[in-house]
Amino acid sequence: MSILINTGPGIKRSPNRLLMLLGGRAALDKAVGMFYTSVLKDPALSRFFRGKDVGFISHHFTMVIESCYGEDRTQCASFFDMLGTAHARLVAEMGLGHDEYDRVLSILEAMLDDLELSAELKAEMLDLAEHFRTAVLPPATTPRPA
Repeated sequence: MSILINTGPGIKRSPNRLLMLLGGRAALDKAVGMFYTSVLKDPALSRFFRGKDVGFISHHFTMVIESCYGEDRTQCASFFDMLGTAHARLVAEMGLGHDEYDRVLSILEAMLDDLELSAELKAEMLDLAEHFRTAVLPPATTPRPA
């Protein structure tokens, strides 16, 4: 029996599924490493990471994924709430917006393709990432272009 969890308005996930399908924590660490390697190669995105500890950011991202898909889901909502604070300066001072977020989603989608995940799990991951857009880019501050 699968237990569903709530990670925000309208978003529900099954615990352990992602970690199991990836092959555990080591495989998740590898996938996150692949993701950030691709992000840092993108000139439009790499500027947001200049002078930042990418190892720390990668570790934090891994914790977010684990908390939303792992056994202990208690922190998923708090990570969601912290995303706005963590990205506020990038939005206000560096122009982080929907175009950059779309680039990140494209990189995530390519990484999920490389991992050969099922279409269903890939859609779940992309749905969660799209849900996180509302935390990273507050709609009142950065309306999505029509």
